[in-house]
Amino acid sequence: MKRQSQLISCKTQAAGLFLLALGVRLAFVLTLEDRLYWPDEVEFDNVAISLISGEGYLADAFRGNPILPFFLAGSYKIFGHSYIAPRILQCFVG
Repeated sequence: MKRQSQLISCKTQAAGLFLLALGVRLAFVLTLEDRLYWPDEVEFDNVAISLISGEGYLADAFRGNPILPFFLAGSYKIFGHSYIAPRILQCFVG
């Protein structure tokens, strides 16, 4: 019985830590305006828009990790071209 209560306690602590981290991330994201802040965001946004429009993965600089533009393109396709939606989704990814 003691081992089972320790396991539940561990799961409860992990869930609590996840919720705390999620809350901090969401609080930060909700303070941001719906605009781009960092220079590389502009390029990621442009690549995502070119993906949605069917032009393919067009980028000025080499990006070793193409996951973010595809993530943005999916978010824009579902929620429209809004910067807050992908930021909120990223809060859950961590």
